[in-house]
Amino acid sequence: LAVVVYVGDVSSRVGPMTQAYQLNRAVDAYEPIEPDMLEAVDVPERWVPATAVRDVSETSGLVAATALPEGSLVQTGMLVPRPGVQPGFREVAIVVDAETGVAGKVAPGDHVDILATVDGDEQRPPRAEVWVSNALVLEVGIPQNMEDSDVGGNFTTTQGVPVTFALTSEDALRLAY
Repeated sequence: LAVVVYVGDVSSRVGPMTQAYQLNRAVDAYEPIEPDMLEAVDVPERWVPATAVRDVSETSGLVAATALPEGSLVQTGMLVPRPGVQPGFREVAIVVDAETGVAGKVAPGDHVDILATVDGDEQRPPRAEVWVSNALVLEVGIPQNMEDSDVGGNFTTTQGVPVTFALTSEDALRLAY
């Protein structure tokens, strides 16, 4: 009888339960939220924030705004639309040197400057120039081996990473040229 009274007392203190969703694994920033990543949990209504996701369909087409740990109660402020190409912009991908260009530090959603090295000539020495400022990174690919040859025909192998940017038409043309 004492157990029944205790359980009844606890139930009256926490109030009615409601369903919310938590992550069943850690999620990286800008990773799409898929239904199989979500786990329904019963939580006392009084402890669930108004922004808590209460239906899996609320996450459709959204990505994590930042890295989220396993067990996080999913709230609407944690999710954003996938960064994409807005009107007036073009999606452009280039292969960037994995060591000096990105070094594992660039992620989708970052804004970066795109630098280019330019060969020298009789009037000007070799140099680096900013070709595009504040470019939005849409996607960072997987490092891959790239072979290149010099004027003597010697081959070198380096690691390159394809990076996709959202650029204005003018910046896309500058980069492609």
